[in-house]
Amino acid sequence: MLRRWGIVMGMGLLLPTGCGDDEGPTEAEFRELPLLAPFDPVTVASPDAAVCSIKVKNHGTKAMETEYLPNVLACEAPGNADLAMLKAQAVAARSYAFYHAIANGEICNGQGCQVFSCGRTPSALHRQAVKETSGVVLRYNENLTIGFYVAGDKTPDADCTGNSSGVGNTEKWVTYNEGRSGDNITQTRIAWRHKTTDRDWGQNRGALSQWGAQCLAEKRGYSAVEILQYYYGDDIELQQTQGDCVGESDIEADGGEPCGEIVADGVTTIDNDDKCLKLNGPAKYWRTEDEGVGGTLNWTKSTVTAEHNVAVWSLNPVEDGEYRLAVHIDPDHTSGKNAQYEIVDAAASRVVDIDQTQGGWLDLGVFSLRADVEAQQVRMTDAIGVSGQILQVDALRVTPTAIECEQDDCETEVVHGAEPGEPASRGDGDSASCSVVPGQGRGHWGAFAVLALLGLTRRRR
Repeated sequence: MLRRWGIVMGMGLLLPTGCGDDEGPTEAEFRELPLLAPFDPVTVASPDAAVCSIKVKNHGTKAMETEYLPNVLACEAPGNADLAMLKAQAVAARSYAFYHAIANGEICNGQGCQVFSCGRTPSALHRQAVKETSGVVLRYNENLTIGFYVAGDKTPDADCTGNSSGVGNTEKWVTYNEGRSGDNITQTRIAWRHKTTDRDWGQNRGALSQWGAQCLAEKRGYSAVEILQYYYGDDIELQQTQGDCVGESDIEADGGEPCGEIVADGVTTIDNDDKCLKLNGPAKYWRTEDEGVGGTLNWTKSTVTAEHNVAVWSLNPVEDGEYRLAVHIDPDHTSGKNAQYEIVDAAASRVVDIDQTQGGWLDLGVFSLRADVEAQQVRMTDAIGVSGQILQVDALRVTPTAIECEQDDCETEVVHGAEPGEPASRGDGDSASCSVVPGQGRGHWGAFAVLALLGLTRRRR
């Protein structure tokens, strides 16, 4: 008789599967989870190693990243889901699957767990969402956070908050933890709620609404990370697990290897094939040319108001200080007279307009960077108010203001993304020698209340 019961998401409730083990919902809103005797779940520490395969009851062992998760997204997510919603769903579903695999050795297929087999074929978008979050799971307090999610309310309000009981009365399980952190977050009542003194404090950090997540992506432009923070708290952590099945994800994650760091005693160039640069948006709109620093550059065409493609350079300084930023542009592969770069440093956000047709190294200005602050970045958008301009992405150069250079030019000392032993091409004349001025290189920092407004968080080392 025990075989007729499943552990709901392995997460603190005994629930009847109610659908025979293999029956799946036809729509995501049918995730109806009745509450029965709660119990204390098994503690699972946040894993470093990826779970590359998972045993699905009555279906055999499935590859986690290429078979299991794409099918779960096809069965669980709303049919009109945006990529950001699907990426958030993928992280939650992977966290949930990892918990089952580690704690129970297998997972059931049905509403009592999460649905793997429902007669739908994963789309390219489902596979993209899994690939772009490859190996990433939720964690808090060194525990694997179980990615609770339910359908929620199909008709959320303008703030994407459920305003009814939700389909199947699942809205009552949803938590709204945006702006909350620590022990101030609301744990979902769908599972065992922990005290902050419990060793497994961190397994329950709330529950995501699938319809609400789609609203956040579609109506409010939230990224996958922002969606996860909206439901699981501002301090939910993203663990990048490692394994043969894990590729490179483009979602910010704690626990994985960071992209290259900006040195304080030389010049750092971030080339266009480095991990510190992400080319977001449809890949078909990003083109590549065999020119520029390191031998390649990318470009896309501008739009008026609809943002599609965005280039984002992450700024990870080794030391606090003032740094001058410049972008390299090959004038033969751009018509971007109105390129816009948003620079987010430790103290503020500033937009700089650049005429890329000038070519060479184009100055963005001097900015304050801190070693213990995340989300410092340079962001170039394709939505510039003008349609059809060719906007180029090549290399970003970061120079500490403590370095003095002749002819306002510096020799590149650290190149991220270029082949070892292969110097970066300059594009603007001969390089000159550089020297570090003693006693300089650290900026003075004012009030940091603006950090909360900018959504910056401290980098975990």
